[in-house]
Amino acid sequence: MQLVHATLQPKKLVCVASRATGKSNDKGMRQITYQKAFPRGTGVMAGATYAQLLTITLTPLLGFLEKNGYYRDEHYVLGTPPEDWPNPYELPADFSRAISFKNGYLLHLSSQDRVGGNRGRNVDVVSADEVLTLNKQKFEDETLASNRGNLKYFGNHHLHHGFDLHTSMPVGSESQWILDYAKYYLEDGYDIWHFWNRLCHLYLEFIRNDGDAKLQRDILEEIKIARKDINFYVYRGKDKKRQGLLFTLFNVFDNIQNVGIDYVMMMYSQMTELSFRLEILNERILQVLDGFYKINTAIHTYAKYNDSFVDKISIDAIPMRSSLWDGDVNELKALDLSIDYGDANITALSVSQEVNSMEYRYLKSMYVKHPKTLEDVLKDFCDYYAFHKNKKSITGTMLQQSDVT
Repeated sequence: MQLVHATLQPKKLVCVASRATGKSNDKGMRQITYQKAFPRGTGVMAGATYAQLLTITLTPLLGFLEKNGYYRDEHYVLGTPPEDWPNPYELPADFSRAISFKNGYLLHLSSQDRVGGNRGRNVDVVSADEVLTLNKQKFEDETLASNRGNLKYFGNHHLHHGFDLHTSMPVGSESQWILDYAKYYLEDGYDIWHFWNRLCHLYLEFIRNDGDAKLQRDILEEIKIARKDINFYVYRGKDKKRQGLLFTLFNVFDNIQNVGIDYVMMMYSQMTELSFRLEILNERILQVLDGFYKINTAIHTYAKYNDSFVDKISIDAIPMRSSLWDGDVNELKALDLSIDYGDANITALSVSQEVNSMEYRYLKSMYVKHPKTLEDVLKDFCDYYAFHKNKKSITGTMLQQSDVT
């Protein structure tokens, strides 16, 4: 994946990739390219929530920088830069949610859970992590609309005012807009989805037939042929809005030298086949037969963080996730636990709380898979709610971590 993107160097990159493909490394590589290309420029790393950016995006990004010779406090700092470093052309009012590089390049961490946080900026490039979690309208109206300005400094660079968007395969209807970026292949008469899903089906057959070496060898030969039908290229049409666009697809087998086949087999044994096809093979699934409730995340789900706690977190000392991060839990009221003991494969629990006679909230779900047991998921619960002040169960007894056993 990284080789394809580094070779083609698209101005606008949309990458849909499965777990274990190295999306974090790819984002890190783009950031190194941006800071070299735009000294004293400004970039944005967009995410659905600030908590997501802190816990999922930032840590692997900084790890990639270090592996490639960019050391904290030498080549970049978290927050305000030293006085002897150049400032970005677009000087922010607040450096607290930013990475400052030695050449003046500034990378904002920008989330959609803060109203107006992206408005008023003039940036040179946009990045986004797990785009399927973003609100499309907000992303376009606030983040992409800020990708403007500084033409007198960088107007001749082919990456200026470009973007890179990385995500897992969209599932819900509200995130299908991401796949619209692939339409130029279909307009050219190249049905990328037909060839991609055919390749995914062959990979699945290879996994299903573990133990039958002869059949697997035959399937591998088919895979070699099918892989040759997958061709990525930059948009070459007349639509100016799509000039420089590259849409790509990758799955775990594109990174098999690093993760190993044992990881793939383990994931297949632990996940449902549908989850495996989506999360590991990155297959596009348009309809799930015999599915359960149709969930629209914009209507049926919400994210509510304890902003007063999250805002005090230093990006160089991120604490473990706990109920302190949550903005929808009353720490003085008891929690209700519902446990689904399941079968030999999974044990799950849900955590809820009565707010008042008119409102009852489902706060969190937790689960463990075999070989972990009920004891493990209860320990996870006790760890997560260690700071909850009301630890009484419905019977009035205290629930302590020692009760797990």
